[in-house]
Amino acid sequence: MDARTTICNMAVEMSGRTGIMPTDETLLGYLKDRAQWPVEPVASDPDATFANRMTVDLSALEPMVAFPHKPANAVPFSRIPDMMAKSQAQPGPDLPAVTSDRITDGFVGACTNGRYDDLVEVAKVLKGNRVHKDVSLVVIPASRKVYERAMDEGILQVIIKAGANVESSNCGPCFGSHMGVLSRNAQMISSSNRNYQGRMGSRDARIFLGSPATVAASAIEGRLADPRKYV
Repeated sequence: MDARTTICNMAVEMSGRTGIMPTDETLLGYLKDRAQWPVEPVASDPDATFANRMTVDLSALEPMVAFPHKPANAVPFSRIPDMMAKSQAQPGPDLPAVTSDRITDGFVGACTNGRYDDLVEVAKVLKGNRVHKDVSLVVIPASRKVYERAMDEGILQVIIKAGANVESSNCGPCFGSHMGVLSRNAQMISSSNRNYQGRMGSRDARIFLGSPATVAASAIEGRLADPRKYV
């Protein structure tokens, strides 16, 4: 359910009106102890037609990073050098010049990636490692229940021991309010859903988007880092 929620959330950022998953036993099981009203599953008509159908082999995908200032500026790790070169050759309002892959700040949380499974992935990457001395990593569980479960199972302890700051459940730096607001010339990698100019603080800051594991790996190295070497 955690992954499905993220996909539906990001569908809107990719210009979709909404993201919808079909009802199945996983969803019904999730709702069993949570729904406050009777659940009535809905589905497409048997004879429904679609503009297009696409099949994606998720096992073949590389970890992705979205460059400033749009979520659509997403590239796999193998193409980061090409994207940096493009940003320098053709800088513009939607893709400013990126001259370095250094990271000064990291954020795991928001409505996209602050759930229990996300924190587990972060802990896997951080365990036995330390956050880079020049990086501030903020981790915010999505809810009080997530916070308490992660604390009870020792997940938050691993994250804190690695040098990250764990805060109470809130939106925090996602919209530039508090707990990690970016300063001028900062470069953050965030697991949130938006990286528009000025979204998380100074308009001079740069915001990359990545998975929770990618944020954790980048916080360790102080630069955009592929998380696969840590898991």
